[in-house]
Amino acid sequence: MPDFAKLQSLFDQACELPAKKQAAFVDEACGDDAELKPGSQIGSGLAS
Repeated sequence: MPDFAKLQSLFDQACELPAKKQAAFVDEACGDDAELKPGSQIGSGLAS
């Protein structure tokens, strides 16, 4: 399970970006952490 504080911080930062840039930001910010990548925790929240 990912660190909730990190998850919240990345989500908040991504929400401040234009929709076109969110996926690239999340992909770069998450690096190799598969639990945070789009389609998981952050990606699912942004798609809402």
